[in-house]
Amino acid sequence: MKTRWGELQKMMSSCRRCEIDLSNINVDCPPRRLYPDGIKPPNPVKVLFVGVAPPKTGNSFHTNPSDNLWLGLSSVLRDVRRPCATLAEFYDRGFFLVHTAKCSIRNTTSPHLEVSHLCSSIHLGKEIDCLVPEAVCWLSKNVCFPVFQAEAARRGFSKPLRFGVPIALPVGDKTVPFLATTWPGRGWQEITMRHLESLFALLRISTW
Repeated sequence: MKTRWGELQKMMSSCRRCEIDLSNINVDCPPRRLYPDGIKPPNPVKVLFVGVAPPKTGNSFHTNPSDNLWLGLSSVLRDVRRPCATLAEFYDRGFFLVHTAKCSIRNTTSPHLEVSHLCSSIHLGKEIDCLVPEAVCWLSKNVCFPVFQAEAARRGFSKPLRFGVPIALPVGDKTVPFLATTWPGRGWQEITMRHLESLFALLRISTW
């Protein structure tokens, strides 16, 4: 698993598809190095969180304790009795995070749905299949949920999806719950908390 994960990251770090397919969008492409030294997915991954995109500053969820996504998600995890005071504890619990888009958009903190769709169609499904998590949780309604719908269709799901309601999708040789919830900030933490509680209940693990 670790070798293949490294191969995927190397491939993504030099990807220039946005320059070809989305030349009208000011994408900071290629993404170059995605994770600092020492940042590797836990084994096993119990919940794979999917954020929207890396921030334009170059800071990382995985290295910056002031990152807004980290602050929001760690707050919600504390409220659902899975406290992670540090990123090391986040990994120890079997949590990991990737993004729909591997590149940010220049001169803005706003993501771009077309970039997230394209990048995920190339890379994200491979990451999920490599890590084979016990659950996947998408962290935004405006970007992640549409990308989740496309990923579900690629995995053979043809029914309408309801936001905040988990569905079962194939990953490797097993079936795992996928859930889209709100970005865990800006007053939406209570919604995210409620959705995460329903996801954790499906996993039937009370001690981690």
